[in-house]
Amino acid sequence: MSNDRAWSYADRPRTRNTVTIEKVTDTTITYDGWTFGPPAEHMSRFHEGQQIVVETIGFSMVTGIALTDPMAWLWLKTSEQLDREHDEMLAGFRKRRLEQLEEHREDWTRREAALPSPLRRRLERYRANGGDDFDADGWGYELIVCELAVLYAASNGHDSTEVNEFASREGTSGNQHDYARALAPLLKLEDRHDDIANSVSALTPISGDHDYSKAGR
Repeated sequence: MSNDRAWSYADRPRTRNTVTIEKVTDTTITYDGWTFGPPAEHMSRFHEGQQIVVETIGFSMVTGIALTDPMAWLWLKTSEQLDREHDEMLAGFRKRRLEQLEEHREDWTRREAALPSPLRRRLERYRANGGDDFDADGWGYELIVCELAVLYAASNGHDSTEVNEFASREGTSGNQHDYARALAPLLKLEDRHDDIANSVSALTPISGDHDYSKAGR
């Protein structure tokens, strides 16, 4: 853990739930409507209908999975591991984001302007809080979440041809799809548009920053 870290995963509560696997592919498992990609070396241990214990931080960061019959952890990450992975991930994100920002600034500006008002307000709030740091570290990621939300609103939450084509073109992540699905129904409800504008960052599970306020400090 870096000496200037303001927080640690050791301070974050963990939740363990017993769930039933609904679907297994070559690289992912699905349970309770969530899709997760376990380490490749463990994929052969899963099958549909199987009960497993999933440990999470927040609602989406999987920190461990255990078999239930008999009870045995396949893997379980320590707080020190999570802190180290977090720092390495943020450093990699920062480098790639700076490169992407200069390459895509004009295109992203055009695409943001085409979003529905609640989603534009969402990005404008993040920019007001984070300034240049938001542009470098979050803009591209959050823009894709917003664009996916528009596509999911049009498809009633289904992975339509348009969603799949967009995902293939942009190289989207499961986290981006999950957040976009959550935002999509609110686009159709005018009285929930403020909820969209004030929604938390899609990078919150990674950055611990709900609205890029920390980025702007």
